[in-house]
Amino acid sequence: MSRFSVSEVVKNLQNSRSKPSSLIPPESPGIYAIFLRDLDQIGWFPSKAGEVVYIGTSGNLKQREFDTHFSPGKSGFSTLRRSLGAILKNELQLQCWPRSPGPSKTNVTNYKFDEAGEQRLTLWMAENLDIGICPVESGMEELEKGAVEEMSPILNLKGWDNPNRAALKELRAICKLEAEGRRA
Repeated sequence: MSRFSVSEVVKNLQNSRSKPSSLIPPESPGIYAIFLRDLDQIGWFPSKAGEVVYIGTSGNLKQREFDTHFSPGKSGFSTLRRSLGAILKNELQLQCWPRSPGPSKTNVTNYKFDEAGEQRLTLWMAENLDIGICPVESGMEELEKGAVEEMSPILNLKGWDNPNRAALKELRAICKLEAEGRRA
């Protein structure tokens, strides 16, 4: 793990791209990118096959990608899963619930889906998304920002002037309201 430039990070993300089930990420910090495999769009959301849809960082690539993003029951801890679920809510018949019981606002803001919906979302992700990684040990925030600016991932709400920001925030707000309505 050495110091990379933004263009080297982007190249590594693209070159390491593979199905989540085929990639064995290291237990090290780094940047990851999620790519749309074959579809021309996500639900009705504009995108195109091969396009990066999300970029993030992790202190442990193995834990973040496989224990959080690509595992059912983890939507309350994954911005990627919540955004995809908000877009695919009707298509996958997802029901939104608070992440945990209790009065905390984050339990609704970081909603999850019902158990069967979590399974459908995980299956959709496995069938339609690829992942690329780039282990880095320093300058991760700066490199992530540069990669987001260069690759313009449609599900990232910060780091670039995303033309879909308002639509995505509106879809997520609908999910939050549904979760709020299901509070115990």
